[in-house]
Amino acid sequence: MDFIEHKRAAEKLRESEEKLRTIFENTRDVIVYVSKYGTMLDVNERVEEVFGYKREEIVGKHFIRLGILPLKDIPRTVKLFRDTVRKGQAAGLIELELRDKSGNKVVVEVGTRFIKRHGRVENVVSVFHDITARKQVEEELAKAKEAAEAANRAKSEFLANMSHEIRTPMTAILGFTDLLMAPDVPFQEQQDYLEIIQRNGKILLKLINDILDLSKIEAGKMTLEKTRCSPQQVVNDVKSLMRDRAVDKGLSLETQLASPLPQTIHTDPVRLRQVLVNLVGNAIKFTEHGGVLITVRRARQPGSPPQMQFVVSDTGIGIAPEQIRELFQPFSQADTSTTRRFGGTGLGLAISKRLAKMLGGDVQVKSSPGKGSTFTLSIDPGPPQ
Repeated sequence: MDFIEHKRAAEKLRESEEKLRTIFENTRDVIVYVSKYGTMLDVNERVEEVFGYKREEIVGKHFIRLGILPLKDIPRTVKLFRDTVRKGQAAGLIELELRDKSGNKVVVEVGTRFIKRHGRVENVVSVFHDITARKQVEEELAKAKEAAEAANRAKSEFLANMSHEIRTPMTAILGFTDLLMAPDVPFQEQQDYLEIIQRNGKILLKLINDILDLSKIEAGKMTLEKTRCSPQQVVNDVKSLMRDRAVDKGLSLETQLASPLPQTIHTDPVRLRQVLVNLVGNAIKFTEHGGVLITVRRARQPGSPPQMQFVVSDTGIGIAPEQIRELFQPFSQADTSTTRRFGGTGLGLAISKRLAKMLGGDVQVKSSPGKGSTFTLSIDPGPPQ
């Protein structure tokens, strides 16, 4: 009878161990048995999916020597492990940022239980629940929220700026129209009033055109009409158009050819001229002394097709490095104080960036506060003629 009872007990123990082993191997979490000294005694196969290590690479090693802990976290983790073992009380769920065998970040929640003998901790059972995907989603949601809030702030600032930009020329137009309607206005004063009305009308028209252009681009309705055109002629046209504005501020406006240019390129001359006018106009606007230089050159990066570059350099106020990343965002300027000082709504560079990409290139900027700025417009010149 003792033998039968012993056999039954052994059978129950074997069944219990099989159940535990089945649970141990098939759970979606990593389960680790660790000695009270930190040596890894056993681990389930899930560890290979989460951390990339095979069981034989882990068993028998101290958890510090495995390399899953970032160096900066080792002292804190060792202290936490020792304090927990000494007290014999689980610390609850702990979030750890670990590294897998390839060095990739793995974020886990760790729960701890103890195996005790005579009231003392002998081994530790730790369950690692992989929450990397959840943390990535949380981070992406946080970034999306931050971007949305930044966009709302930018649009609020834009609306405030735009209302000022619209109100100013409209007030001038209406005010000088009233003066023109007065009786017995001398002829010369009439001419002066008409020039002011025309100038403010052009400012208002440019603002409306910028808003419409950006709306078309963002709606995918902007189209290009590519034809053969002379790059030198386009630059000369821009120089002629902007010369009076530069002269009014006492600035020089020069052009130079840094390399032999093709007679013609295949692009949209209207949109190319629009981008250059905006870049040169900004350079003049933000320059108080010195001048603006337009350089035209051919460029080719290794492994890339040739491009035509138009470089607009100025000796103006410059831009701080931390402000450059916001420069080409719609409704923003490098510094909102520039709106009050120089005017503008912050749409021009956003439009220029998008048009440059449509022309097969980009707009890049290099700048330092107080040392001027250099904007480089690159476009695809199309097949040679």
